[in-house]
Amino acid sequence: MKKKNLCIDYLKIIACFFVLTGHILQGMIKSGLIIQSAQIKWFLDSIYLFHVQLFFLCSGYLYSLSGQTRTKKHLKNIIYKAVSLGIPYFFFATLSWILRHFAGGSVNSENISLPEFLFVSPVTAPYWYLYTLFILFILIPNIKKRTGIAALAAVFLVLHIFSSSFAFSFVTLSVSQYGFWFVLGMLACSYEPLFKEKISGLFGLIAGIILLILFTFASFRLFAEGFVLAGGLISLILGIIACTGFYLLFMAICRNREAGALEKLLIKYTFPVYLMHTIFAAMIRMVLLKAGILSPALHMICGMMLSVMLSTLCAWAAEKLIYPEFVIYPHKVINRFRTSSSSSQAS
Repeated sequence: MKKKNLCIDYLKIIACFFVLTGHILQGMIKSGLIIQSAQIKWFLDSIYLFHVQLFFLCSGYLYSLSGQTRTKKHLKNIIYKAVSLGIPYFFFATLSWILRHFAGGSVNSENISLPEFLFVSPVTAPYWYLYTLFILFILIPNIKKRTGIAALAAVFLVLHIFSSSFAFSFVTLSVSQYGFWFVLGMLACSYEPLFKEKISGLFGLIAGIILLILFTFASFRLFAEGFVLAGGLISLILGIIACTGFYLLFMAICRNREAGALEKLLIKYTFPVYLMHTIFAAMIRMVLLKAGILSPALHMICGMMLSVMLSTLCAWAAEKLIYPEFVIYPHKVINRFRTSSSSSQAS
């Protein structure tokens, strides 16, 4: 496990946790298990200011770390990402659409066609992140100079602020808004040596905790006063505060340490859990409803635990069976096939 990436791995885990929590709560509201109280609405509105943003920030960080700079390498990287992101997107989004189409009100269903679900309104599926991420990989060059990244971040900041004025589709809106977080991750990667030298350790830990407390207090007060925690400059500032707080906190926690066995397990299966958690959470909710179990607490606990466990189990089984893993990590299976073919030819 690379120490320099452990912080990013932790951020992906915490982002996945909040995404999972938000989706299960929304499913329970949709199915009538709970009423959306003011507290639940504040929680949902608040986590939507930072959880997906953390995913884009991590992706931008890893993109900058990859070292793809030249045009030929950039084009090769686009083809690589088309496979690594496209296969999971189309497979799991289609599976999600089928489940929504036939399950009715027990899941977060939308009455739209499959082509519209995949290409026009992917925001209705949890996999729109992959859709938007691929477009960002196409549009954003892997700049290495800090001044260039900072300039790119400034451009996307302006696009983010004014996106509601010119965005005419999901694509333009998501790229304008989440492109900023992607480039912010690139900027964080560029400045990480300085961060580790100046603000890691105890100072970073305290600063991260203070920022997260500030975010919680500010978002609660604004919500209580009737402010809508979605869109606008204030929401963006709150998101930056939360993401910076998590980044500093986990950078301090991960300093000079290795991941333990449980942490390695969570890191390894974060992406499969992201891909499969909504499908399993919906199935678990349907089973509990059919059994007449209406306790919100049981739905929450079972939804959280079983969706993670079943997603992990499926990913583990797919890895052991090799070829089914193609829908999760297509390049991994392709490389295994090439290695196997090469070994057979050599023998």
